[in-house]
Amino acid sequence: MTRQRIAEAVNQRIYGVPVPYLDPAGGPTVDQLDDTNWKLRGRCTGQAEVPWFDRVNSRATRTGQAVCRGCPVRRTCLAYALTFDEEFGVWGGYTAEQRAPMLAAMRDGFTLGEVLDIALTRAREAEVA
Repeated sequence: MTRQRIAEAVNQRIYGVPVPYLDPAGGPTVDQLDDTNWKLRGRCTGQAEVPWFDRVNSRATRTGQAVCRGCPVRRTCLAYALTFDEEFGVWGGYTAEQRAPMLAAMRDGFTLGEVLDIALTRAREAEVA
């Protein structure tokens, strides 16, 4: 029995394994996300970790989310969090709670690219408003 099947059997999560309902169409591939060199281009590189993993809606979390605005790898970062179902922290400008509906949309058949496009379009519209 594979690690994946064992984890599914006991309803545990294996880190580094894409969610089983992932349709990567329109988004980065798993191989591209596994090559974490993209993280070196993020605006958060060199920043303290505190804002990324603080309480939801705290000042530190909002500060962390603000760093994501205009980040050149924001789309890839959010794709990483969705692909690997990151349970904690701010990724691509979204907390785990904010990513939950995106994961639900993917479970319902939306592709990764569609979810990214919708989320990031809405984020840009909110930043302009």
